Amino acid sequence: MPALEAFKQTVARTDTLPADLEMLALHTLQGGAGPFHGIDLLALMPGEEDVANDISYLSEDELKDPDLQSNIEAMREVTALARFVAKDGQSNLYGYWLGQPARPLHEAAIVMLDNEGQFSLRAGGSLIEGVCGEQCDKKTFEALKLRFEALGITFQAQNWNDWARSCEHLRQTSDHPDALHKVFYNQHRQRRGLEPIE
Repeated sequence: MPALEAFKQTVARTDTLPADLEMLALHTLQGGAGPFHGIDLLALMPGEEDVANDISYLSEDELKDPDLQSNIEAMREVTALARFVAKDGQSNLYGYWLGQPARPLHEAAIVMLDNEGQFSLRAGGSLIEGVCGEQCDKKTFEALKLRFEALGITFQAQNWNDWARSCEHLRQTSDHPDALHKVFYNQHRQRRGLEPIE
């Protein structure tokens, strides 16, 4: 399918998609609920791959603000270490945290960039596990776990509580995107003669 190939090359930037991501891309391209019924998630399509760095909504005056310029540059540096591949209806983005040094896609943690510009890492051996944990209550998580495991997508967590504990552990990751953003942001602030922010 040419559209799926375009997704692989321009959005995921890999020749071999994780099984759940391929399912999501096909779901997005073909429509219909399929196994994603009850989950607010669509694959990003070619042309949307840089949506994390969209600043088109900012005015010319806002773009002159040195603090905002510093944040924009820091955001670009951090998003360059991620591979965003999906979005939900609230404009939150999901993808893979490649980090520093860059990990292969299949070893990457799941990263979320929320609609307020905050990064977080989400537990899971697959994108869909990370998203289910983020969006679902305990009962729905376990129902979706069974649904996707029947399709060959294994969840690492036994239940939602297990998933939440794993997320807490990820806060200690040495190259956590939020921590890196703060470092880059302050570097750019100082370069512009501004004080770093604690």
